[in-house]
Amino acid sequence: MKKQWSKETLIGTIIDLRPEYSPETLEAKSEQELRDVLNEVYAEEVPPAGIPWWGWAIIGGLGIAGTALAYRFISPLLPKKKEVAEKKKE
Repeated sequence: MKKQWSKETLIGTIIDLRPEYSPETLEAKSEQELRDVLNEVYAEEVPPAGIPWWGWAIIGGLGIAGTALAYRFISPLLPKKKEVAEKKKE
């Protein structure tokens, strides 16, 4: 999309994102140089994508499986509901 942008649009976008650039300096550059500067600015401004969706799905699945395993191994150690109810009656 940036290839279709005019020189004025490129300069305006760069100045919006990085006000420290002077318009006179940017106007002296060619359109390709302005695109390169804008690509550098975008690389600094836009954070990387992070973990893809399938990575989160794997992490979630492992969390659910780990919780199920923990419950399975801990549940025999917990008192039964009947025993707790009988102790309350006494």
